[in-house]
Amino acid sequence: MIAIALVLIAILFIMVLSLRSKLGDADYRIAELTRRIWLLENPKPVAPPPPPPLPFVRAVIQEPVEFAPPPPSPPPPPPPPPPPPVFEPQPERSFAEVLGVSKSEEWETFVGGSLLNKLGALILVVGIALFLGYSFGHLTPGGRAAIALSISVLLLGAGVILERRGRYQLFSRGLIGAGWAALYATSYAVYALPEARIIDDPFIGSLVMLTVAAAMVTHSLYYRSQAVTAVAFFTAFAALSVTPNSPFAVISLIPLAAALLFLATRFEWYWLPLFGLVATYATCISRGQSGASLASTQSLFLLYWLLFEGFDLIRTKRRIVAGGLHLVSPLNTLGLFGLSYLSWSSHKPEHLWIAATCASALFFADTLARAYLRPAGENEPLEDRLKGGGYEASLVISSALAALAIVGRVPGIWTGAALALEAEVLYLAGIQLASPFIRALGYAAFVFSLRDVFFVAMSASKTVILGHRTWDWTPAASFHAALFYVNRAIRKPNALFSSVAAVLVSVVIAAEVPEAWIGVAWVIFAALLFELKDDFRQQSYVLLTLGAAAAFLSNLGLPHAPITPLAITAAVAYQAAIRRIPTLQIGATAATTLLSALLIFRLVPTPEQGLAWIALGILFLLHERVLAIYEFRAAGTAIAALAFLSTLVHNVDPPALALALPVVAGLYAAQFLMTQAETKLEEALYSVAATLLLSVVLYGRVSGSLLTVAWGCQALALLAVGFALNQRLLRLQGLALFGTCILKLFLYDLRNLETLYRILSFVALGVILLGVSWIYTRFQDQIKKLL
Repeated sequence: MIAIALVLIAILFIMVLSLRSKLGDADYRIAELTRRIWLLENPKPVAPPPPPPLPFVRAVIQEPVEFAPPPPSPPPPPPPPPPPPVFEPQPERSFAEVLGVSKSEEWETFVGGSLLNKLGALILVVGIALFLGYSFGHLTPGGRAAIALSISVLLLGAGVILERRGRYQLFSRGLIGAGWAALYATSYAVYALPEARIIDDPFIGSLVMLTVAAAMVTHSLYYRSQAVTAVAFFTAFAALSVTPNSPFAVISLIPLAAALLFLATRFEWYWLPLFGLVATYATCISRGQSGASLASTQSLFLLYWLLFEGFDLIRTKRRIVAGGLHLVSPLNTLGLFGLSYLSWSSHKPEHLWIAATCASALFFADTLARAYLRPAGENEPLEDRLKGGGYEASLVISSALAALAIVGRVPGIWTGAALALEAEVLYLAGIQLASPFIRALGYAAFVFSLRDVFFVAMSASKTVILGHRTWDWTPAASFHAALFYVNRAIRKPNALFSSVAAVLVSVVIAAEVPEAWIGVAWVIFAALLFELKDDFRQQSYVLLTLGAAAAFLSNLGLPHAPITPLAITAAVAYQAAIRRIPTLQIGATAATTLLSALLIFRLVPTPEQGLAWIALGILFLLHERVLAIYEFRAAGTAIAALAFLSTLVHNVDPPALALALPVVAGLYAAQFLMTQAETKLEEALYSVAATLLLSVVLYGRVSGSLLTVAWGCQALALLAVGFALNQRLLRLQGLALFGTCILKLFLYDLRNLETLYRILSFVALGVILLGVSWIYTRFQDQIKKLL
């Protein structure tokens, strides 16, 4: 109790200091009224209208004439009346000037004449309140009430009498405030305190307190002094805070606070509501637990809140922002939440979600009222709207309370979905009302709901839904994605919603689909997004890339993975590649190439893989020729190189010769296709690869004694085909192969072969070379034309 009294004394000290700036208000108002009366009695003279201009007459002067002297100038106008006296507000006078003391004695005078006056009044009222609560053996309740009433009337009367004398004005106002406070405490005690109770009827007791409060208001209206009113109310609050614990003490705060707010509204005393708000809630807190039911306690707190919130709504309607009045609503809300939480925690902590729901509805009604009283202006800063009493703060509080109610009531796996539904309502309201703030609040609510989904995902637990064992966060994430796509359809363009939805769907697919099918599921989802165009196209490109990579890597990491997902992924990638979309072409062709090659690797046995790959390469080259999709040329070259390497590694042994020759033929066919496309470099690569592969195959198939003859026959065949098809590149390779045979003949065969095979090699190669020479000589003219 002592600590509370000290806090109240400190508040009173600060309040008295702030009153010093208000001492010159009355003089200023009188001076302004005097100036207005003078202006009414001395109106400003009205100047006569100017004479009309003379008509212009053209005159012809033939001879000099004499001009008459100019007329005399008009008399000067009478001097204007003297300006009205300007009355400036008197500068604030110090306590030393009021009491006629020197500057050196000012602080001493302030402490002795003003501060001690207020503290004495406070202490006296507290003493009267303690007296009423103390049980004297020889005094009846009526006697105690009579003594307290007499002291109250004596203080009030002495203050009224001394107030008429200017020298004792400061002292008298302290007595007046103390008298009213003591009288109010006495009216409360004669009904609420057993030691001083002389009224048993609740209606009469309440009527007495209201009568005293009305009399105090009437007296304050007479003086119109904020200082007198503040002292009176402060001492009344202090008296109620130190009286014995009783429910009527906190009930008595309602008419007291109502009277304070009425005076603050009537006389525009802007700091008085803040004082009343703090004093009301501080007095209620100082009473502690009263043992009342939850319903009665919460109803009382609600009345407190409605009282001050109603005042703030009036302030909002009048567009008043001075004096820190914008702090009334947040402090009032803080007081309601603090007291309500303590009450519900002690009575029904398991039902806190009910309190949050009711409070959310209450603040939503407050939001509607504020939106009606202060509609949103164009380009008005948010800070100005909050100070002016806009609806934004109430809407945020209502939304936060609704979210707390959802978290407290809705089961774990559905919490995120319920929060998303609330966010959706806010977002749609923002669109309907064309309010960027409400839309931003909806965005923030979606972030909060996604945060809940994330934390549920961290639990890594599953639930059976419709016979399927799914992750706990999957339903909420899927519901978010559906809402985001709805929002994307309502307000276009909105790439943010569609992108987040695509991410959520992709994550759900990765969590719920078997690992081998993740890639194909992503690719199919990308194909659906691709057909929707607009911002969905960019999302489909990313998903197609991720899906192809997932399908490729999963088949490499899982040797026994099913082939069907890989084939579907390759088919979808192929369909994307032939759509001829520049931004998609390269990636889709690359995905088709990799997936098709991997599909052959998984399906075809190792010896036949080269044959399958060269067939795929020829197919890609035909795409380049027929469909003019030039990316397939690079894809065909890559697949052909893969076929060459596979055949070179696996099909050199004699049993695989039948599989190697079709690959050689395929490489020569690719050379022919490149010849038609006039791509010399790739044509040379295919031709050289085919010749080299055939030479290596002959090297593995033919024995060393006949290898020179076999290579000579191959060179002769290259020359023949080169002449027949006008392919100089083949003829040059034939000549190069003849040179290889000659080198082998002299460097290897002459020393290492048996005599019979050595003779055969020399004879056969010599005949072949002579024949080639005869051909070049015989058809020299035709060869020049071909070149």
